[in-house]
Amino acid sequence: MRKKLPIRTALATASVATMIMAAPAAFAQSTPASSDDEGLHYGARLGIEHDSNVLRSPSGGASDTAWTAGVGLKYNKQFSLQRIRADVEYDTWRYNDHSELNFNTLNYLLAWDWSVTPRLHGTVSADRRQFREVVTDPVTTGNLIGKRTERTELAEGAFDIAGPWQVLA
Repeated sequence: MRKKLPIRTALATASVATMIMAAPAAFAQSTPASSDDEGLHYGARLGIEHDSNVLRSPSGGASDTAWTAGVGLKYNKQFSLQRIRADVEYDTWRYNDHSELNFNTLNYLLAWDWSVTPRLHGTVSADRRQFREVVTDPVTTGNLIGKRTERTELAEGAFDIAGPWQVLA
């Protein structure tokens, strides 16, 4: 006799299995590239997630199931002393019962690792990450649900003097 899994466990298992099977190089963390990582890579993912307190109510609350999908592109190429990196990902979340929670995100990391000589080098980059955010507001006795965007722009240069000494600007 087979034991049936509760719907939560089955959904979580299906979601994890889907994400593992669809985990492409496009969603990997940025690491120093080898020649195998160079070029254009793409990927997609599809998943389902069940949340037992989707509105983040302190007393518990409404549960809902969300379908998630995403596509991504990753480009990494060395040109002489220069390296160009791009990692762009588009995700969408769609809830069954609470359509007001549906949202889309566009996340990216764009970078140019420049070098005039092996001793004079730096990076120019832009990074953007978006997240769904639920803020509890006791004044209105409700929760505010929105999207948070974190952005970082960076321009830095370094000159290697000798040994471990380096001037960074």
